Amino acid sequence: MTINPGGLLDLRGGAIGGNLSLTGNYINNADANAFDHLGSTMIFNGLGGQSINTAGFTEDFGNLTLAKPSGDLTLSAPINVGATLTLTSGRMFTSNPNGLLTLSGSNTTAWTGTSYGPSFVHGPMVKTSLTGLAFRFPIGNYEFDRYSGTPSAQVTLGWDQNTNCGILVPATVHMTKWDGGMWRD
Repeated sequence: MTINPGGLLDLRGGAIGGNLSLTGNYINNADANAFDHLGSTMIFNGLGGQSINTAGFTEDFGNLTLAKPSGDLTLSAPINVGATLTLTSGRMFTSNPNGLLTLSGSNTTAWTGTSYGPSFVHGPMVKTSLTGLAFRFPIGNYEFDRYSGTPSAQVTLGWDQNTNCGILVPATVHMTKWDGGMWRD
């Protein structure tokens, strides 16, 4: 789907938004105002690879669902999800700064169809406005950085035994921290 300059994609539909299922790429060649997303859900469910592209700006989505039976979704532009990111199946590849995923807003949530996978974000992402709420999110390789907010943030690791990403012996899992000179358990 391509939004060309002068075009408009209106999924708002009045007081509540609509849903749009995409089996191809999302391309916005216009500007950030060309997609009216309030309350809407964009569903990426195509076979094979899909991508999100813009003309150099951050695209805002109300709700975004990744439900790919095969292939990955690659962010070729930064995106912001303001409500719910649902990861049912497939991987989302991100990069910084051109394909950065931001979850924003005090009510933003992210969840998967199963507790921890088979769907996850592979690459950097930013979560803003936690407002003290617990946040559960499946990730591949990860690094946590706190740029602002409370210094008492807590991280809990977990997995679903049926989709354990190769973890067979929990005692072999280590969480480490780089202290500027070496890795510490």
